[in-house]
Amino acid sequence: YFAEDDMSASERLEHQLVENLLREDLRPIEEAQAFQNLMTLNGWTGNQTAEALNIPASKISRALALLDLPPDVQKQVDSGKLAARSAYEVSKLPDNDTQRALATKVVDSGMTNKETANEVRHQKKVRGKPRKPAGIRQEFLCENGWKLVASSRKKSNYHELEDALLQALEDVRARIRSGLTMF
Repeated sequence: YFAEDDMSASERLEHQLVENLLREDLRPIEEAQAFQNLMTLNGWTGNQTAEALNIPASKISRALALLDLPPDVQKQVDSGKLAARSAYEVSKLPDNDTQRALATKVVDSGMTNKETANEVRHQKKVRGKPRKPAGIRQEFLCENGWKLVASSRKKSNYHELEDALLQALEDVRARIRSGLTMF
């Protein structure tokens, strides 16, 4: 165990974040922000964070999904009006207005998590829009002329995209270190 004076600023911050995550009275949005801060601080993926904290990776992804909700819905979660598990289900809806409407319905009618999940599935079916393939594709145009394309066979979020890009970057760096050439 190190004295706090022997730690760098980033080590102190990491230590404080981990202590914060271990508090039992931590609110879901605080927990999600702590996960996100820890990931940013260490350049970790969700899986690496889960491994370091010895918790399921699904807990990290569910928590991070709460940060994608509109701020007013996050406040409902933070205040305890909307359960975090129900809010996670709400986060699966495609846009902020639909998320807000269901969050209000859940709070006003006291829907359970299971009822919320069923309502999300129902709303996705009823939309009547042709179903897109489950995958996702994102293109990024870089100033130096490169065009990066990221695609996934499953529905994803920006946190998962970031994890994938970090893994790809690690692979590129390993190839550079190995002296591999592209052409």
